[in-house]
Amino acid sequence: MAIQPSKKRRVLTIVQVRPKFKKRPLVPFLFLLLAVATFVGISSPLPARASFESALQWFFGYVVGMLASAIATFFAFILNVEFFFIDLILEVSKNILNNNLTVENGFQASLSIANLGFAAILIVIAVATILRVQEYGIKKAFAKLIIAALLVNFSLVIVGPIIGTADSFTSYIIDKGFNGPDGLSIRIMGALNPQRFFTPENEPGSGHLDKQAANELKSVFAETAQSEGVFYVIVVLGFMTVALALTSVVVGAIGIMLLIRYVVLSILLIIMPLIWVLWVFPTTRKYWSEWWSVFIKWTIFAPIMLFFLWVAAMAGVATEPYVDAATKGDSYKGIVQFITETFAHILKAGLQSAVVVGLIWGGLVVAQRLSIAGAGTAMAWAKKGGRFMGMGAARGARGIGRGMGRIATAPLRTERGQKITEQLQNKEAAEGWIKTLHSVPVVGRLTKRAGRGLETIARSHGEKLVDAEKARLEKKMSVDQMIKSVHAAKSTPEQIAMLELINKAGRLNEVQGAEKLLSKENAGKFKRFHRAKTFEELRGKSGVALVEAKQELEAAEKRGAPAEEIQKLKEKKEKALKAASPEALSKIFSVSEEDIKKGKTPYGLDAAGLHSLRAEIILGIAKGFSPHNLSEFFKELAKNNALGAYQKTAQDIGLKPEHFSPQNRRWFNSNAALNILGIRGEKELEIFLKGGTPSAEKKSPEPTKEKVVLYDASGRPVDKENLEEAPRNVRSRTTFDEKGNVTSEEHPSS
Repeated sequence: MAIQPSKKRRVLTIVQVRPKFKKRPLVPFLFLLLAVATFVGISSPLPARASFESALQWFFGYVVGMLASAIATFFAFILNVEFFFIDLILEVSKNILNNNLTVENGFQASLSIANLGFAAILIVIAVATILRVQEYGIKKAFAKLIIAALLVNFSLVIVGPIIGTADSFTSYIIDKGFNGPDGLSIRIMGALNPQRFFTPENEPGSGHLDKQAANELKSVFAETAQSEGVFYVIVVLGFMTVALALTSVVVGAIGIMLLIRYVVLSILLIIMPLIWVLWVFPTTRKYWSEWWSVFIKWTIFAPIMLFFLWVAAMAGVATEPYVDAATKGDSYKGIVQFITETFAHILKAGLQSAVVVGLIWGGLVVAQRLSIAGAGTAMAWAKKGGRFMGMGAARGARGIGRGMGRIATAPLRTERGQKITEQLQNKEAAEGWIKTLHSVPVVGRLTKRAGRGLETIARSHGEKLVDAEKARLEKKMSVDQMIKSVHAAKSTPEQIAMLELINKAGRLNEVQGAEKLLSKENAGKFKRFHRAKTFEELRGKSGVALVEAKQELEAAEKRGAPAEEIQKLKEKKEKALKAASPEALSKIFSVSEEDIKKGKTPYGLDAAGLHSLRAEIILGIAKGFSPHNLSEFFKELAKNNALGAYQKTAQDIGLKPEHFSPQNRRWFNSNAALNILGIRGEKELEIFLKGGTPSAEKKSPEPTKEKVVLYDASGRPVDKENLEEAPRNVRSRTTFDEKGNVTSEEHPSS
């Protein structure tokens, strides 16, 4: 009964252990077996283990040696493949901008999208300007838009020197530190030197073990006690395996990072045009800064990483003499011989491998950190430089802003620019590529809005230019000077400002050749400076629109135009007649007969055209003018001594009082007509229209002296000089002529 639990426990132990050994790998099991054998060899008495010594030497000489050789060969193969991959990636990265179809084609595609983005930004700026959103308005965003639109075409030229500088440093490190790309793996493997662990110090090995190397490995046991040699082999084999494994992992990570660098830089170069689009607005500008930060980080990663590989290669050679000196110094003399002899070799091998692996691994981490820091520093410098430049330019920012506004919007104010904006807004007038844009459903609406935005931008700046000229002219020139020099204005804004000020003074009719300044051909000039309404107003007041409307109507009637077109032209002429100022209309009647014979007529009309225009003006005024405008018109005629020309034309066309509107006929019964024309009533108007002189206009005789005789209530006469002072119910007025004869006598009713 006592034995049964023991057997049961043994069975349970076997059942529990067996699955664990199935899951464990073979290599740790071999190391465990090796450790047990080593412990047995070390713990056995030296005289009793003579037969065991030869077997142990054979085991470590051949089995461990071949195992070490296999491990070294395996990791050497992996490292060679990794370094070949690194060389390949570095060589390809040098030509990332040269004949790289992926980057070139991707860049062109992004550039096309960026151009559409700039058009969309114009729409946003236009809407923001209308809504007065300062951050996105024309003052802050338009200049950046122009700069971005220019620099986007030179994106690869801008980043080329940055990538070229990093590649130059990379090439220098490879050539100087590793004697070319092929020496990269040789220097690193030479720094690790795994074969030195199993080669005697007095006979450096070539790196692989044969029978001779195995015999040299046996000499380790001859140099020290058997136990020290066995312990050394075990520890050094472990160091070698760990060092090579870590180095393979780190070098592989470096290769992967360099591959990622190439891919990231390619993507960044492809999307660079889109980054310029994001630079325009403040809310998206952070992505532009982020792009530059990532670009600089990955650009300088390669030279920094290779620098630490170079340092690691040199450190592997440089640390060996110092380790030798330290392990052979006097400080080790007092230590037990076993520890001294054993740890001298272990410390030497371990420190050298640790330094090399640590530098390679640390170089990977530091390169990553330094590239990030370098990118941050570069961005900080760029921002500081931008602030510095901004502070230097702040004094002239307003003037420069106005100048940039003029320069930037000047193309929009040209005839070609105006035509483009008109086509962008009007689908029917569009041609070529603009017509194609209108045909696309969504893009068509955006195109129309873009046209409106561009027109708003151009008009806004143009309006400011004219206003500035008006303010300047009001201080420096009189209206008389403007009338004389309006044809010789230095610029279109100045000419428009002069015409507006002359019109404001009511002296537009005094401008000679106004029809040339206000012809249809000059409509574009006024429109470019947001003065389209002003242009129509000036044309109307000056009579230019009336003359052109009359000529268009005559041409349409001559070619037999449809009735609808003729009716529209008649309405247009009536509208132009109402818009004409009394001063301009009176100017048409103030031309003398001598000037007409000499051809000195306004608006370039001949005698027949002038007579026809006068007739239409007279008929149009009679029906279409308000009494106020009619009064102003006759006042100007009387002022310019042109009533005779009016009467002659009215007589020629047979103008009668019934041709006037009812309200205008009532005007002739007013004091205004009497004061201006000497007319009161329609009868006198009829005489006036026939060229005669109304009675009211003739010189009235001297008033006769009146003698007033008043009677009181009792009928007795009372003399009074003023008839108005007597009661109306008791008065009698007797009028005497110069000779004293009674001409009339009135008596009050009883």
